Amino acid sequence: MSHTPDPRPRREFLGQLAATVALASVACAPAASIAAAPAPAPGPSTGAAPVAGAGAVKAQPPSVHWDDSWTARVLAAKHKAVFDGPEIADGEAPGQAWLFYQGLSVVSGVTDADVVPVVVMRHKGIPVAFNDHLWDKYEIGKWLKEKDPTTGKPARRNPYAHSAPGDKFANVAPDGTLPELHRRGAVLLGCSRAASFFAYQIAERTKQPFPQVREEVRANLIEGVILQPSGVYAVLRAQEVGCAYIRAT
Repeated sequence: MSHTPDPRPRREFLGQLAATVALASVACAPAASIAAAPAPAPGPSTGAAPVAGAGAVKAQPPSVHWDDSWTARVLAAKHKAVFDGPEIADGEAPGQAWLFYQGLSVVSGVTDADVVPVVVMRHKGIPVAFNDHLWDKYEIGKWLKEKDPTTGKPARRNPYAHSAPGDKFANVAPDGTLPELHRRGAVLLGCSRAASFFAYQIAERTKQPFPQVREEVRANLIEGVILQPSGVYAVLRAQEVGCAYIRAT
């Protein structure tokens, strides 16, 4: 099944919002923190009253510090793999991370403490990282033709954050939802660029200001999701720190 949020080309988004994207990298996601530039050292005193603007050092723009701390957990893990999710694909990325846990457990008796799956939600797979507020408010289930795991109707909640025993339409196991994977120690990474592009599509559909929607999207990720500069970076960084790679589509 193809989960294409909108036929509008991505290049249109990039072309129209080149300046906005530059600002977006500064006003980053909850996963990033902003470090203030250090104050300039005072110059020698002349005894004269200071003149506004005279010899002033222009403040440097703040720099964005992306959260890369998750790599330490991956490096320390005995078993690690990255599950690359560029599509929703019926929840293949979290589903395969769950299978990784399950296989190691039944074959070798490995506990969750020794396993760190890295789930990357990027490109068209980014809605998997959104919480119920966004799925409900913007009817993402109806938009992307995603079913509620219990009722089979268009989902008004994230179906990859919810699953119960006996759910007829669930695509992930009860202990394989994103919140459960986070609880078990998995690393959940989202693509900041994809999140911004999806916010742009919402803004276009609902006639809202893009910056406002972008911040709403970033404030409503599933708990534990860490935004990265791009999904490509996230996947390659996970491989750099020892993860085996699986494309989850």
